[in-house]
Amino acid sequence: MYEEFINEYASLQHMVSITREEECSTPICYLSHHGVWKTSSSTSKLRVVFNASRRCNSGNDCLYSGPKLQNDLTAVVLNWRLYRIALTGDIGKMYRQILVDERDTDLQRIVWRPNSHREPTHFRLKTVTYGTNCAPYLAIKVLHTLSADERCNFPDAAQILLDEFYVDDVLTGADSLEDASRPRRELKGLLRAGGFTLRKWNSNSSAVLKIIDPVDIQTKSSREFQLEGEYNTLGLVWAIKDYCLTYALKLDYTVTTFTKRQLLSDVAKLFDPLGCIYARIRRCSVLKRCRLIIRPHSPIDVENTSGTVKESYSTTDRAMCSRTCCSPDEKGALKGFVSNRVSQIQEATTVSDWRYINTADNPADCASRGLTMAQLVDHHLWWHGPSCLSQPEASWPQPLLKAPEKLSESKPVQATTARTFRLIG
Repeated sequence: MYEEFINEYASLQHMVSITREEECSTPICYLSHHGVWKTSSSTSKLRVVFNASRRCNSGNDCLYSGPKLQNDLTAVVLNWRLYRIALTGDIGKMYRQILVDERDTDLQRIVWRPNSHREPTHFRLKTVTYGTNCAPYLAIKVLHTLSADERCNFPDAAQILLDEFYVDDVLTGADSLEDASRPRRELKGLLRAGGFTLRKWNSNSSAVLKIIDPVDIQTKSSREFQLEGEYNTLGLVWAIKDYCLTYALKLDYTVTTFTKRQLLSDVAKLFDPLGCIYARIRRCSVLKRCRLIIRPHSPIDVENTSGTVKESYSTTDRAMCSRTCCSPDEKGALKGFVSNRVSQIQEATTVSDWRYINTADNPADCASRGLTMAQLVDHHLWWHGPSCLSQPEASWPQPLLKAPEKLSESKPVQATTARTFRLIG
């Protein structure tokens, strides 16, 4: 399978062989490569990864990563959940559809031979290579440029390409069958104009799936067959029939004694971009602060550790709200990180928008203190928020307009006094 992957790379002209006679005046960098087995993939099980971060003449050492262009993952998923009919898909081999400037291809060289009886062949990779630190920026910048160039032909799809993509995954939808067909057709045409193909379509509507070419529909792999109707969506598991997101965590059930190290390893495997179960994860992750209380290899009881980790609670929202009410002059007296955060909040909102929420009605306290699974399942405050928000605005708490006199994040101020003397001769 490894050889098939490399042969496909060459047959698609995504890399070109180099003869020994060729001379090069530009810098040269060779990338190591290895295979990664991905059982959840419904197309290619084995992916060859080119390692540009290796600690020896690394290609990433001479490359800028570029600014972050990808959308916020939480915003993309939350927006997607607003639609009655959900659609997902991804761009096939997105990085490999984008050519790198020919002058830079010598920074993406590899060596390959199919067996030990053949002489190694040197290749230049001609397309954007997954693993280089600039790959996300280059790929998303191309998509944004394509959106701008084709906006007059595909106005709705161009906006979806900007707002409802996370790297190469699209999470979009509509509220009716007619509206769901149009963006899919437009997106397909828009991306075809840039040489891209949309594939692995899926939807919670069987009527939508009937009008999609079966070749382009996401199919289950044999390993995923046990999870009937569930597909990975950006690391989450989407239960299509119930139209809900679920969490799948692979645990080693042969372990009978849990240690702190084992627990933190399992928690790290859980992908929760929306923070829906953060109140539970928080209860486990606070153990990172317990080095002096619990030995790393000793058995632990998660349900009974709240008393030992009391000092590791996070800062309350009230403190940040009070800082947000600072005037521009007061804001300059804050420490750098806090000052930048306050600036962003003040630009996005006004002070009159902020209301005081009592501690008993504050769902953030559930996250900072943590909840057991039994508490989390039916915890009304965590899932629905303060009850006042479901009432008319007139019954909401009053705006928080006054900042405290003393701020805990103020910068220390040093004063210097100068005196002037005049000498009388």
